[in-house]
Amino acid sequence: MKLFKKIAVRVVPVGLLVFSAAALTAYQRGVFDITFIERPAESAETADTLPPETSAPVPADASSGLSDADGTDSSETVETGETGSDIPATDGVTDFLNSLGSTATALSGGWEVTDEVFSSRMKLTLLDPAVAVGSPFSLRSKESVEYTRVPNEKYGGYTTESSSVYVERPLVEVYMDYILVDNGSTVALLNREGNILDGSFDVEYYVPAYTRNSDDIAQFRVTVPAKSKYGSETYKYYMFDGDGDFIESGYNDAAENRGLYFNYPSYFGKSDSTYRRSWRDGAFGFANGNSGVISGYRYDSAFEFSEGLAATEKLDEVLGQDVLSYVDTRWQNKITGSASSWNHGPYYNLSGRRVSSVYRMPDTRGVESLGFIYFDHGLCRIRRQEYDYYHTYDSLAYNYAGHHYILCCTDEDLVMRIDGTLWDVPGGFTVKAYSDGVFLLEKDGLCGFMDYTGKWIAQPVYDYAEPFCEGLAVIGSEGKRGMIDTSGNTVVPTVFDYIQSCSGGIIAVWDEANGWNILSKVK
Repeated sequence: MKLFKKIAVRVVPVGLLVFSAAALTAYQRGVFDITFIERPAESAETADTLPPETSAPVPADASSGLSDADGTDSSETVETGETGSDIPATDGVTDFLNSLGSTATALSGGWEVTDEVFSSRMKLTLLDPAVAVGSPFSLRSKESVEYTRVPNEKYGGYTTESSSVYVERPLVEVYMDYILVDNGSTVALLNREGNILDGSFDVEYYVPAYTRNSDDIAQFRVTVPAKSKYGSETYKYYMFDGDGDFIESGYNDAAENRGLYFNYPSYFGKSDSTYRRSWRDGAFGFANGNSGVISGYRYDSAFEFSEGLAATEKLDEVLGQDVLSYVDTRWQNKITGSASSWNHGPYYNLSGRRVSSVYRMPDTRGVESLGFIYFDHGLCRIRRQEYDYYHTYDSLAYNYAGHHYILCCTDEDLVMRIDGTLWDVPGGFTVKAYSDGVFLLEKDGLCGFMDYTGKWIAQPVYDYAEPFCEGLAVIGSEGKRGMIDTSGNTVVPTVFDYIQSCSGGIIAVWDEANGWNILSKVK
């Protein structure tokens, strides 16, 4: 009994104290009023210090990358109910840039700029280049190419037509391992540490070729006019050597290209086998180290091994065009398509037509075809054409192999597993790209990202998105841009007006209020 009295003597006062404090807090917050005490009017000064309410905050979601940790978009403008005046929200750009360390400091501490896939052991830093960078987005235009896919009304399938357009040249551009800073007539060309290689580089004469040689050095291309009206233009290639000298490289595009031309990292298209592609007099084969070609020069084109298979092309005499097969290290076709042998048919397609199918390379070789040619986590994109099994000919037309044209019933882009079976793309979605083990999918104008296991790492909520490169992808909503990693985590908040996709470990960002900034990915 004495024990209970001792406990009561200690607990009751403490409980009264806690209750009183809670009641006082509730009164101050306006939860209740005391009738005989008049509540003081809120001063204008106090009201001005209260945070304004935001309208329709976006739920915080690590997979979306659209909002800050508190669930609001830091780039929004909020309104006060009394005055209706616009009050700028926190400058998310400044906050983000101020959170980054200096690239120079990181390099002096043993870090290095890298184009490897972004991971938790890496960080972004702020680069201070050796040249002054202006604020305008662009000072002049440049020529670019647009692609339009059109159906072949006569023989079926599709073709892609290209057209030249002029677009704004960003004041700062990243080309593989280089940074180009425009002054309106020439550019200062820097290495990825921000040091000057050429202060007045003519980028309209030495055009980025969007390809690397076998030593991973980025190439610049010069167009050589045809020597006669019957000839055709050719190209010479140049590069910066290890001493920083700009020299003619001797690059052979037929032998050294990696299948696609875009701002790809050094590891793209590299063989993961001891076997390497070899080229001679327009034909391709494979060699094992320095032992010489052991496959024979039997292919019209070939690409390096990925996950045990290599993409090859050979002329199909019936179709009169190259068809795609994947071979193993014994040169056996593991995944193949050939109208001559009808390896895939006949079968009835979804339209009820009896067809046989072949595989083809994509008909464009830019970043829009990222995911073709090479396997990544057991998957790759594939172009499949289905041809009428009964050889529907146009009796008056012949292809260049001397055969009648065969009617193409279906021409579609699919996703294939390494065993040759098809991977199901979510219903209604279009595959825009596949890289770093992640699909960029689009439906009804909205984009999202799904990894190779079929898991959404970022829901389809973006009105703008680019493929993953070096483990980072540009995403956007309502005109603002940010970046996420392959787990869907926000790496760059969605507060910038423009972001160029990561290349050579460098990211160029721009917003109207702060101008250009350059970020470095270091490890």
